[in-house]
Amino acid sequence: QGERWNDEANRETETYLQETFQKLQKLGYNVGELGQIKEFGDALSSRYSANLPPFKGIPYDSQLFKESIYGFQWWNLYNVVGLEYERSLKVFPLYSRLTKWFAAKANGTNPLKLVLLGGHESSMFPFLSLYNITNYTCYTENYKSQKAGQPIPHPDCKFPEVASQFIYEFYNNSGNPYVKMLYNG
Repeated sequence: QGERWNDEANRETETYLQETFQKLQKLGYNVGELGQIKEFGDALSSRYSANLPPFKGIPYDSQLFKESIYGFQWWNLYNVVGLEYERSLKVFPLYSRLTKWFAAKANGTNPLKLVLLGGHESSMFPFLSLYNITNYTCYTENYKSQKAGQPIPHPDCKFPEVASQFIYEFYNNSGNPYVKMLYNG
């Protein structure tokens, strides 16, 4: 994962955000590269989610806020989620456990009726990518289209919001078991 931090995609995104870095630096914020926008955007996002006042000079409805959040979210989608094989490795342990629970439920050896698991958006990234809902490519295309005032090409491709959820429902009608997965409804 660390080898990717200075790859072509990261350098391209860092170049794309140079104007954002300059605006933030003029406001006195020490943000000049992707690793810093990741931390700064995380703080902005957390303040917004907690309904706290915005940082000085960065109203929540401003383009600078949106660009800072984009940098933070892109970093996570690209650098945390990783490439296809990395996503598979990250999702495998939990997905394996889910399939074992459902298989045991289908053959009558699992007494569980409800399982609740909690996590962060980074826990959801591999699943979002596995199901081809959100990845860094569609997220970038959506952001650039929206910034240009054009319709977004991938309406379901979004960064997970606070309280996002996956719901897996198990059905065993007439001995024909199946699982239904819902993401935010």
